[in-house]
Amino acid sequence: MMYAEEMGEEDVPSKTLGMRIQGKIASKMSSKVVAKQIVDGPTSEIIDNCYKIAKTYLQSKKDAEKVMKNLIKIVVKVAILSRNNLFTKEELVYVDQFQQKFKTISKSIISFYEVEFTYDGEYMEKVIKDSQELLLNFVKNHLTEKSLKRIEHVYSLYSNPELLGAVFEPGSKYRPYLGGITNSLNTLIENKEI
Repeated sequence: MMYAEEMGEEDVPSKTLGMRIQGKIASKMSSKVVAKQIVDGPTSEIIDNCYKIAKTYLQSKKDAEKVMKNLIKIVVKVAILSRNNLFTKEELVYVDQFQQKFKTISKSIISFYEVEFTYDGEYMEKVIKDSQELLLNFVKNHLTEKSLKRIEHVYSLYSNPELLGAVFEPGSKYRPYLGGITNSLNTLIENKEI
């Protein structure tokens, strides 16, 4: 994606300028409160529970808010790219693979939650890392280095083996949050939104 600084302000096509403006607005609107107003119930509940897990694990409200802010910025920017049909045919293949991988992750979370002592850490880390690689494959030509680092920041927390092990441990302090995520994922799957 070309930016005005590279092209000269007068050479910027209106679609590119519009994208830049949408991106700036997305960055300013990345708070948890704003996200809850934009996204639906189950997705909002997943965001809430992911925040609670991050806050509990990191033992820092500020650090957890930063992770969630980065997560929300990524989701909004990818949505803007998708809505404006900016992905190439090759990138759309990765988008489809990412969606399938996200479905796999969702079903794995549900299964590991519902059937205690079935959690497979190596498998979970691998599918999460695979989804990160797929995501990078379709956004790397569209996002800034700063946005790509946000992706790394979010994935480094939620693919952390120590955190994953603690979250899926039967009877852990994370169990209520994982239960909330599982309920929301089940709703999204039933509604064919995942």
